[in-house]
Amino acid sequence: MKIRRPHIAIVLSVLFPGFGQLYNRQFNKGIFYIAFKFVINLLRREPLEILLEAKKAGNILVDNSIVLIVVAYTIADIILLIHCIIDAKKNAEEIESKMLDNTDEK
Repeated sequence: MKIRRPHIAIVLSVLFPGFGQLYNRQFNKGIFYIAFKFVINLLRREPLEILLEAKKAGNILVDNSIVLIVVAYTIADIILLIHCIIDAKKNAEEIESKMLDNTDEK
């Protein structure tokens, strides 16, 4: 197993949640996070389109429930991103530490 650099895992997780986990060779977790991100974006798409159409039409008054749905999915997206960054960094540090310990023992 190769050493995993935490800064690379962080950058990959910032680019797209789940990529840092894939870099750390945690394939199931990475695929789960990618799928979860996809579902969040899919669920947020229609309410966001409704808001954008209302703005284009000059409709200032929009149903508050639509705004709340968009905000909730955006918060879920941000939480997922932060979690993926922290998880990828922590796991990369653990892998790096184990690899360095193994090379020191030899």
